Amino acid sequence: MSIWQYYLSISEVGNFKDPLSPELEMLYSENIPILKLLLMDANVSNIMIDGDGHYILIVQEWLANKQLPAEYLMFFSICHICEISSEKLINHYNIAKEK
Repeated sequence: MSIWQYYLSISEVGNFKDPLSPELEMLYSENIPILKLLLMDANVSNIMIDGDGHYILIVQEWLANKQLPAEYLMFFSICHICEISSEKLINHYNIAKEK
């Protein structure tokens, strides 16, 4: 299972009911994978893989009752792996800043 597949497994496809930020509701009008729990620390640096290949989230300090798109965790995991700021990654790959 890839990290993206793991993020999808802890998400539900749908529309926002209680987004972390009101802007998210405007940016994502379509059905998207939304984290079941807002686990802000669920980037790759806080996930281990056990002997059977299952992902284990080792840090769960930052938990909120709000919603966040799964792609946000993927983006911040890439930033962490590459040791690059989100702003530099956005500028380098010309990623749309809206989302």
